[in-house]
Amino acid sequence: MEELCRKIDRSVIEQNRFLDHCLAHGKQLTVFLESGVQFIGIVREHDRKSILLSGRSRNKEPRMILKSCVAYIRAEDNLELFLPYRGLGTALQRRRRRRLQLRSPRKGV
Repeated sequence: MEELCRKIDRSVIEQNRFLDHCLAHGKQLTVFLESGVQFIGIVREHDRKSILLSGRSRNKEPRMILKSCVAYIRAEDNLELFLPYRGLGTALQRRRRRRLQLRSPRKGV
């Protein structure tokens, strides 16, 4: 039996992380479509192929937007997605520090 292996694209993981953060914190987004149309609203749900976007009030009808039609998405304000990593440096710097710590002999042992 042949197993199907799917390689998950890192951009999809980051996209889901961004949308999950906006969903959890109720951030307002502007979604620009490839046709030039823009929608402003809050993410109510999202899945692999679509985003459900609605206004601040629950009375407005939500709009389902296909991700394949989205040109880009802009948040209204700054998002603190990477705040826990602030001051730690880049991934290369962290890896270099970790390697140097492993190479250096421990003193006093």
